[in-house]
Amino acid sequence: MFASFWKLFGYAIFKYRKISDISISTLVLEKQPTTAREVKSAVGKSLDIVTDQIDVIDNTMILTADQDVPRNGDVTEVMVHRKSRRIPFGKKTKRGDMFEGSMADGDRVEMSCGHAATPENLYRYCLTKLNSCDLGFKCMECSTAWEFTEISIKADMSDDECVFFSRKMTNVYIDQSDDIRDCPKCNSYCTRRDTNNRQVMCTICSKSGKSYSFCWDCNESWTRNHSCSTPRKLTQKLLDNCERVTMEYSNIPNVPKVRACPKCEMYIEHDGGCKTMDCPKCKHKFCFSCLKPGTPNGDLQCGGLGSKCEVAPIQKIGAKQ
Repeated sequence: MFASFWKLFGYAIFKYRKISDISISTLVLEKQPTTAREVKSAVGKSLDIVTDQIDVIDNTMILTADQDVPRNGDVTEVMVHRKSRRIPFGKKTKRGDMFEGSMADGDRVEMSCGHAATPENLYRYCLTKLNSCDLGFKCMECSTAWEFTEISIKADMSDDECVFFSRKMTNVYIDQSDDIRDCPKCNSYCTRRDTNNRQVMCTICSKSGKSYSFCWDCNESWTRNHSCSTPRKLTQKLLDNCERVTMEYSNIPNVPKVRACPKCEMYIEHDGGCKTMDCPKCKHKFCFSCLKPGTPNGDLQCGGLGSKCEVAPIQKIGAKQ
């Protein structure tokens, strides 16, 4: 009744929820927001916060400003960040920030390894690692591994940020694991007994009496004479529709933000930094711009991180690279 009333007068009904909250907020707007920028503007006014504190989420991806907004049903998911990040009691230190040294803006928090960072730099560093599908959160100075619990506390993460990290970390772990798959029907996690058999039965879905199986390789429902093609189609769609970015250090413009690892074809999104990329799944080193592989001594064929090189075209999955 509420929605129908306002629609009669030409208004749009927009629904959103913070990813840490089950409650849904409803806004009456002059027009339906279609891009992430428009959603951030509408939600920012509703919550009385600046748009920089808001990100629009598509499952485990943060949308850029001009990307179209997907709907989870008819509800858009957003992640709200802290306006400022506080340091836990007793953890403030005068040591230099491991990323920016003494030039870092703001107080520094001491990590378990003894080194320090501002909470904002700590959060941004770990988010960049996560968006590159790298779960190795380590100190930049001594390579000590940090637990997520420590990171969430010392980066003073919001509830939304904690949910996003947990969601993405789970997906990355499953994507990189050869031992776990999520059932495409009920989303429960499954393992298989016979590693040579691609057809796997979900015990949860099969409790109703009718057996349900899916393909271990493509994660689609199992069919007679099953052929895997969906994962490649989805990855190809991501490659074809991704935005273009400029590589840091080398200042190479118009580089696709999404690439498929030239060796294992794993989907990788570039989220800042230089052009050197190590595939988190197969560890293949390559240049994100020209896609040439690394040399045996660990360098890139196209030169150092500050050197320019050609920009390889959009990849075609399955084609020889």
